[in-house]
Amino acid sequence: MLLATAGNAQSSGETQDSGQTKTHSSKSKEKPYALLAGTVWTADGNPMAGVTVFIRRANEKKTRWMTLSDGHGEIWQRVPPGNQDYVVWAEVRQGKDKQRVETTVHVDNDERVDFGLHLKE
Repeated sequence: MLLATAGNAQSSGETQDSGQTKTHSSKSKEKPYALLAGTVWTADGNPMAGVTVFIRRANEKKTRWMTLSDGHGEIWQRVPPGNQDYVVWAEVRQGKDKQRVETTVHVDNDERVDFGLHLKE
């Protein structure tokens, strides 16, 4: 599609300026983030797949993020950069019983923080 405005020809994604064609990227610059990387472990030390992991800011009561552990028991969650504590927990049902394991993770700026959630018997 060609648009004409005041003698300048423009097409989608391109502009002309003094005979030179410039291409504009439609991708915007990615925002910075911190990365929480964790593993859910069984009582005998094996990674546990399919566990729902919840994440919230330590100063809030509402869950902000929820994710499932992958086939290696791992989770990855991007969170806003900055000086912040996060509460991370998993709940696993075993028959009629429900087990909850929890840890607090501290993030400084846009770093990656690794943690583990270890289930008990």
